[in-house]
Amino acid sequence: MNFFKLLLLVLLGGGLIFLLLYILIITFLRKRDLKIDYSNKQIRFYIQNINGIDYLIIPYLFWQNGKLNAIRDLFSDHFEYNGICYKIELLYINQSHLQQVGDLFPHNFYRDCKSVIKRIDSQLTNYGNINNTYINGNNNQLSIQQSQYLDIETEIEKFIQNENLLSDFDKDTLESFLYQLSKGSPQKSNAQKAIDVLSKFLPFTTAIINMIKALTF
Repeated sequence: MNFFKLLLLVLLGGGLIFLLLYILIITFLRKRDLKIDYSNKQIRFYIQNINGIDYLIIPYLFWQNGKLNAIRDLFSDHFEYNGICYKIELLYINQSHLQQVGDLFPHNFYRDCKSVIKRIDSQLTNYGNINNTYINGNNNQLSIQQSQYLDIETEIEKFIQNENLLSDFDKDTLESFLYQLSKGSPQKSNAQKAIDVLSKFLPFTTAIINMIKALTF
């Protein structure tokens, strides 16, 4: 066996050992985290204003499934900070991490929970002709005059045309929702799927998401 083959075997063996140790360590950390009672621990969060919109950002490490479960429970509807009560619009998990001053680990170890938040006593923001929209709900389906959807259709079509990172599957999801809009009968389930796709591109899609929520929820 020549030197290069021996070196290759050593490198492969070392790589496999490193991978095995990595898996064992992450598995241990996940099991350990699930045993932690986060109801007695302070969960660090941030409120950031991006382009005039307030966001709740809660960082966690990718192996912290226990902490993630606690975040879902504690921040499912509203929270209070400095005497001000905020409503959580919709909490999205596994978002790209926005680096914070208090980070102790490398950036790639972190994930963020993220949501648009509003003061509970604040007035709802109006989009286009939303105040004049007629909504008739029946069997989890909404029927709204087709002309009321033009703003949403236009914005989603612009997004599809301009977003190069949109996958074919996500594009099909949005186009399916557009089809329902054109028929004047969007289902809540399809609206939620469209929101899930658009949420991958926050904060740039915040306005579209809010328009969909206002008209279909």
